[in-house]
Amino acid sequence: PGIVFGTCPVPSYIVDVEPAQGQILSGETMEITLTYSSAGFPVGDYDEYLHIETNDPDHEVDSILNTMHVYTPAQLYGTVTDCNTGAPMAGVDVTASAASDFTTTTDENGYYEMYVDEDTYDVTFELLGFQTQTVSGVFAPEGVMTEVSTTMCEMPYPVPFVYADPNQNDTECL
Repeated sequence: PGIVFGTCPVPSYIVDVEPAQGQILSGETMEITLTYSSAGFPVGDYDEYLHIETNDPDHEVDSILNTMHVYTPAQLYGTVTDCNTGAPMAGVDVTASAASDFTTTTDENGYYEMYVDEDTYDVTFELLGFQTQTVSGVFAPEGVMTEVSTTMCEMPYPVPFVYADPNQNDTECL
């Protein structure tokens, strides 16, 4: 079996390697997980090699190229209120749909915010008992907070069953 050790230059954006060492049988592979941190790195692309040391006489040292892309994401935010009372609505599911979907939920003040990639989104607001609202074609530019607020109106919906327990005179349900 081969013994492998991974090291990174200092300073490094690779902050963790799991596992940091291990044994690999001849002809086998090992999956490793790298954790990056962009703290202190301005927007841009950064290349870094993970250096591998082994006891394989044909490959005593090797390197694996890693690239970290640092960018400032776009941000969507807003408030959801009841169309009749103007009261903030908590628990509304908010989904921004484009090439990728991003989802969050409004807080007790009806407020939400979420980081998204720069793209054009359809933003959907859903809560059981209320009409779903969709705001289409919202462009979220990188590094900019874009407001998408809405109101939602109650929507009656049929319940699957109703249990009635009339009183003895059959004049009231309990």
